[in-house]
Amino acid sequence: MVESRRISRGAFTLIELMIVLAIGVVLAAIAAPRYSASLNRYRADGAARRLAADLNLARSTAKATSATCTVSFLGKPDTYEILGMAAPDGGGGGYVVVLSAEPYKATIKGITFTDSIADNTLKFNGYGDADSGVSITITVRGVERTVTLNAGNGVVTVQ
Repeated sequence: MVESRRISRGAFTLIELMIVLAIGVVLAAIAAPRYSASLNRYRADGAARRLAADLNLARSTAKATSATCTVSFLGKPDTYEILGMAAPDGGGGGYVVVLSAEPYKATIKGITFTDSIADNTLKFNGYGDADSGVSITITVRGVERTVTLNAGNGVVTVQ
């Protein structure tokens, strides 16, 4: 007599799959706002650090060349340029940074010079001394960072 065996294969039921899917959706809904907030903080920090590094670069360039180096905050929104310096990527054009573009997507909320300068430029002389101190507030969707240049000692800080 031939004995018939029933072979049982392990599988998931539709209800089990729906429960796992529902748990995944709930976890994603919890994680999405936190991810968005951390991305905004990351972008604001990156934009502020970039601006601080560029101010230090302009100061160092002025000292190294013993010539004036100017950082110009252009009329275009969220854009600045280090005049007379080549593009950092080796492409054509000058050293222009657009903070509202990728990867920062930041806006310059305000620029305050300690000395009344009407032309929105910051000049470093051949000794690396700035003609004015400046405080620049950068924002990315509610996250603010402030870059400050102390004209007296040339120190750039990010807060």
